Amino acid sequence: AGNLKITLMNMGTDTQFDLNMQNAAARWENVIYGDLQDIPPQGREGFDWFSGQFPGQSYNGPVDDLVIGYSFRNIDGQGGVLGSAAPLFRRTRAGGVHSTVSGIMIFDSSDFAAYSDN
Repeated sequence: AGNLKITLMNMGTDTQFDLNMQNAAARWENVIYGDLQDIPPQGREGFDWFSGQFPGQSYNGPVDDLVIGYSFRNIDGQGGVLGSAAPLFRRTRAGGVHSTVSGIMIFDSSDFAAYSDN
């Protein structure tokens, strides 16, 4: 194992693919080596590691090493866009090296089932 900790948070209501998501995170945790600086909860009122990308939900807890919010929703129906992802906050280490603290992944619920077994 590589010491990297990825915390996935389902910010939607569709939980049928949570195991697939956890398996993918575990795979990446075994591929990527290194431990990153933990980030404590932010003291600002209303702060959200996901920048309001998930209406009605937010997260302002500690991060060790990376937190990713995800959800499944209808984007464009089957056969089009599978999803999108983006980093939101990052930490800067010595030498100006940046690493992501939080990010989001939005998947098209119509397409994900076809790809989830892979």
